[in-house]
Amino acid sequence: MADAKTIIAGMLKEDTGKHFLDSGFDNGRQWQRNQRREFEKEPESVFEVDVIRGYVTIQKSTYHFLNTFFEATAESEKLTQEMLAFADLPENADMAWMEVMTEFFEQRLLPRIEDEGLETYNVSTKGDVTNTYNYESSIDQVLQFIMFPWSGDAGRFGGNHTGIPYIILQIHGGADVRGGYTAPHIFALKAREHDIDEFVLADGDYYVSVGDEQWYTDDNGSHWYFEGSTHRSMKGEDFGFYIRDFLGIPEDTVESSMKFPGDLNGTSIDKPMAGRVQKKQMPWDVYLRGRWLDTIFFDNDFDEARVKKSLVDHDNFDSAIVVVRGR
Repeated sequence: MADAKTIIAGMLKEDTGKHFLDSGFDNGRQWQRNQRREFEKEPESVFEVDVIRGYVTIQKSTYHFLNTFFEATAESEKLTQEMLAFADLPENADMAWMEVMTEFFEQRLLPRIEDEGLETYNVSTKGDVTNTYNYESSIDQVLQFIMFPWSGDAGRFGGNHTGIPYIILQIHGGADVRGGYTAPHIFALKAREHDIDEFVLADGDYYVSVGDEQWYTDDNGSHWYFEGSTHRSMKGEDFGFYIRDFLGIPEDTVESSMKFPGDLNGTSIDKPMAGRVQKKQMPWDVYLRGRWLDTIFFDNDFDEARVKKSLVDHDNFDSAIVVVRGR
């Protein structure tokens, strides 16, 4: 049986299709950009500060985020195979994956949940679908899922609940968020019952240590609180300028941004260990056979040949592209 890391990495690279009307053009869809990524070697999060505008951005690795909370068990894999068999039934041949998820839950899972009176902490039994695109999210890819209580080793979670949390999960791998989702897969929550709160809250929670001070956000960086206190707080752009001043970067800098790797909980910023300030970047327009594909920014010292080589070798662009310095 494959483990969750293998399954999730496969989902992140799954071909979720192309459409000539979507904005992915030839190689811009997320599943295409993921083909050469080595997720296990990447940081769990990246905290970026725009030192000119003050903006801060938190990006958490979908791969590390999901593997922190979920595992593949014999029961979850059995349910996944039952769901895929359900999708293959002749009467379900025209169903999209989203409909497969909801119908499989209603027809096959809900009756057992109701018969056995299964319940678990903070998980609905109604089969509600959540899409992370619909709220502020720091996860670097969109998730779509149904959570439900299921029978299993409820004793490890404590309390009086009769089930443990399971998830039917899709990952968005396309260009436009309306389509391009993976085939669904079912996982079980690992660790403790109340970790379901951590799964929900960890999306927006993040700590940044600036020297000896610790700052915290619970809304994906829009507001920051000193050591969790509301008595000393600032908005996201002010926090970016605060970090810039802490690092001694002049206000008239021409540099663009700084990136700090971290774990899913947060990162640390110290003057001797500060992240590399990126050079000022310039736009390059990308064309293929006369059709504009995208505008991409590179450091100012990149020339045309180096830009094209980077796009072809690292971002899977067609070797026939033409790059032109933008304005």
